Amino acid sequence: MHIILIIALLLLTYWYLKSDFDRTPLEYRRQWLTQKLGFALIIVLVLLAMTGRLHWLGALVGSVIPAIKMIYDTFKKRKSTEAPQQPQPQSSDLNREQALQILGFANDATPSEDEIKTAHKQLMQKLHPDRGGNDFLAAQLNAAKERLLS
Repeated sequence: MHIILIIALLLLTYWYLKSDFDRTPLEYRRQWLTQKLGFALIIVLVLLAMTGRLHWLGALVGSVIPAIKMIYDTFKKRKSTEAPQQPQPQSSDLNREQALQILGFANDATPSEDEIKTAHKQLMQKLHPDRGGNDFLAAQLNAAKERLLS
């Protein structure tokens, strides 16, 4: 009687996994397969530990390995789907008027080196990525400073 229940459970599991696998897009099938195999390994190790055929520490260590792999794959996938970095402006991309506007000077101004450095420092303190700004704005400020000082 137990054999019939086990066979029925295996057939139902196979039927469910096959239909789930068929619905998975081709580019995600490898990830799907490793995830399901990891879960299966964890279940087998826990069952072996519960029946006394495997020490509980062995089951724990064996279960942690696929769990870490799944977490790593999820992190890698999330990182690859993040927005691409904006191109960093070069000082040669900016003309003098744009650089003056970025640092807050009038178009016809001729600021000294100290004024340029002071304006850059003040704006960078407000717009630095570590203080709520972003990389693009900081790069614009650096490019403007470099353009005006060259």
